[in-house]
Amino acid sequence: MCDGGARRSALGVDARRGEKDLAVKLAPARARRPRLYSQAKMTQLPAGPSLRRVTNPAAALLAAIGFASLAAGLWLGAWDDSPHARGTVVVDESTGRIGRVALGETRENVIGALGRSLDRGPGFAPAGELPSDAGVAPQIGLPRTQRRQPELLRYTHLAVMLVRNRVFAILVDDPGATTRRAVQVGDPLSAVRASYGNDASCYPTPSGGELETYPYCRVVVPAGRMVLGGDPIRGITMVAPAS
Repeated sequence: MCDGGARRSALGVDARRGEKDLAVKLAPARARRPRLYSQAKMTQLPAGPSLRRVTNPAAALLAAIGFASLAAGLWLGAWDDSPHARGTVVVDESTGRIGRVALGETRENVIGALGRSLDRGPGFAPAGELPSDAGVAPQIGLPRTQRRQPELLRYTHLAVMLVRNRVFAILVDDPGATTRRAVQVGDPLSAVRASYGNDASCYPTPSGGELETYPYCRVVVPAGRMVLGGDPIRGITMVAPAS
């Protein structure tokens, strides 16, 4: 009995399997679904250089530091309002140099560096300006042997006075012009006394006269004399010794 029942059971199973196989064969063919990669397989797919993960902790740290430094530099550059950011014109009271011109240089050197004078306007002042606009020194003090009128070369925010074909005085009123002791065009005149102490002699606004007047400070420097005119400072004049 047991063998017969087992055979009937097995036959029944075989019969059912045969029915299923037949149903599968008779069923209409279905369109195959697109094969989707699993997450595990996706991680094994080849990736380009920009998609590869950084698996080295040290490299990842250096990359993060570099990105942070770049972002900080861009942010500081966007908000930097220092004279260096605006383009500082250095006024070197030790050598007598203002920007690209120095006391004692020849006329040829000045024109070679800056080109020819932009205009022939009146007075010792940058091109398109009056002397009072740039806070020029009230008295330059030419050498006693100088009989002729000095030649004036006028540029944007800069003027050069020539005596016997050499630079005798330089005037700058560029907003970025700054001395070695950090006194800048646009600063209050009191900054001159604070930075140069007893080397500075300051004078109030002269009274009377038809021309515009303004206070100024004269400073004894290694290169000669330096005059800062106006309050706030309008311009800085470097003058060679009147020998």
